Amino acid sequence: MTTTATTTTTTTTTAASATTTITTTTTTTTTTTTTTTTTTTTTTTTTTTSTTTTTTTTTTTTTTTTTTTTTTTILLLLLLLLLLLLLLLLLLLLLLLLLLLLLLLLLLLLLLLLLLLLLLQLLLLLLLLLLLLLLLLLLLLLLLLLLLLLLLYYYYYYCYYYYYYYYYY
Repeated sequence: MTTTATTTTTTTTTAASATTTITTTTTTTTTTTTTTTTTTTTTTTTTTTSTTTTTTTTTTTTTTTTTTTTTTTILLLLLLLLLLLLLLLLLLLLLLLLLLLLLLLLLLLLLLLLLLLLLLQLLLLLLLLLLLLLLLLLLLLLLLLLLLLLLLYYYYYYCYYYYYYYYYY
């Protein structure tokens, strides 16, 4: 493993050693060559992993920021929705209060109309009573006239009788 002098000798040594080793000891040289190739690959992978780690760190930071922004946006939308619902409920409450006020005014108008009808009935009753009183007054006046006529008649009769009796007897 340590025998490989990094990258420079790897390709040349591998080909040369393979030929020489086949003559002397094939197994050891092949293992060394394989180890050298693996070491080179591992070094490359480590460098790539180091780059990937840097990239992953950047990606993770971006993802966290995006998640935070999305969560904040969702919370703001929920707050806005809650505010809209609250405004809708307030509007509904105002509408109900307006309806209640309208019903109250209608009831008051109805009571005023009823009171007006009662006053009208009372006025009609007073008018009827006044008419009855006037009728009674007319009857009384008629009776007085009859009485006066009767008195005049008796007076006339008395005068006539007296005159007749006084002058003729």
